[in-house]
Amino acid sequence: MIDIHTHKPNPNSVYNLSLKEIYDASYPDRNQPLSVGLHPWWVTSDWEKDFRQVERWAQNTQVKWIGETGLDKIKGSSLSLQKQVFLAHIRLSESIGKPILIHCVKAIDEILQIKKETQPKQLWIFHGFRGKPQQMQQLLNAGFHISFGPKFNADSFLSCPVECRHLETDDSGLSPAEVQCLQNLK
Repeated sequence: MIDIHTHKPNPNSVYNLSLKEIYDASYPDRNQPLSVGLHPWWVTSDWEKDFRQVERWAQNTQVKWIGETGLDKIKGSSLSLQKQVFLAHIRLSESIGKPILIHCVKAIDEILQIKKETQPKQLWIFHGFRGKPQQMQQLLNAGFHISFGPKFNADSFLSCPVECRHLETDDSGLSPAEVQCLQNLK
């Protein structure tokens, strides 16, 4: 399995550019697969300026995913502002044909509603899933794929269809092999 989301550069993983890095003219490693987006924690009232940089990067062939993006009810700007930015990411994902990586904290119902309303053609991957199998099944029924990192619900992981299951190291510092080993032990 490929590591679809990390915050530590590794040529065998999809590296998520930081807000600071999206302002760099180029990323030094041309072989590094990337993802780019405005994390809900980074959203400010002048988000359009940052989003223009995301749009610029998204055109790059190194960029494999749009995101992480989504909704977080615990941290970040207002939910209404986060929704505006999330919708901009969805439009970008659809216009350039790249999947989207979803960050969600306590906002599954809102994410499901937005997916139903927007009816995207591109794949949506729910990142860092730790929820119970019932929640996961709800997401699978809505067409999501699920990404599991070092912290996960073993029952959800085991019941997730292999074709919809992804691995990520996120910001753990673990290697993809170490995360996969943890998942195989459960």
